Amino acid sequence: EVEVMYAMHHWPVWGKDKVNEHISTQRDMYRFINDETLRMANQGYTMLEIAEQIKVPDAIAKNFSNRGYYGSISHNVKATYVM
Repeated sequence: EVEVMYAMHHWPVWGKDKVNEHISTQRDMYRFINDETLRMANQGYTMLEIAEQIKVPDAIAKNFSNRGYYGSISHNVKATYVM
């Protein structure tokens, strides 16, 4: 029943379908970052090596709301690694 979503560091999103798409692509991006960081850490890569190597798939990266705005993929990988 959602009509509008206000989130930190993003423009508001209007309409149920667009809100659901936004949340889904954000979920996919953070899951990818988490899973790839852990996979590579388990293979023995360091935080910096992982941050340099991870590239988000185009299907996720091309979404406007997944672009670097208040951070970058590299920054988010490093934060995931230290958690």
